[in-house]
Amino acid sequence: MRKSFILYTDYWQHIELLTLEERGSLLTAIFDYVSSDSLPDLTGSPAMAFSFIRAQLERDYDKWNDITEKRAIAGAIGGVKSGEARRKQKQANEANASIMKQKQANEAVTVTVNDTVNDTYL
Repeated sequence: MRKSFILYTDYWQHIELLTLEERGSLLTAIFDYVSSDSLPDLTGSPAMAFSFIRAQLERDYDKWNDITEKRAIAGAIGGVKSGEARRKQKQANEANASIMKQKQANEAVTVTVNDTVNDTYL
């Protein structure tokens, strides 16, 4: 079931030739078709108008499906690359933290020795 569709203004030149009742039948048929994929029971001019509108609806739908499929593939690829980048960054952060911890430990060790030498035994 589709939630939306495009109706082109180019159709108006054909639709305005229909009576108001035929226009209503055509519009109802379009909405029924888009929402349920059921083919309408139209005859005459409304059936002819529906045939070219249906063809364009199908082209638009196929184009949209192609776009969404390509976006899904691109998103999956981007997600993998993004995950790899985050993993590498995490490893780098952990390595940097370890280095900083060792550096701080080295700086914290300060030894002061005050030793008095008694040389009376010499």
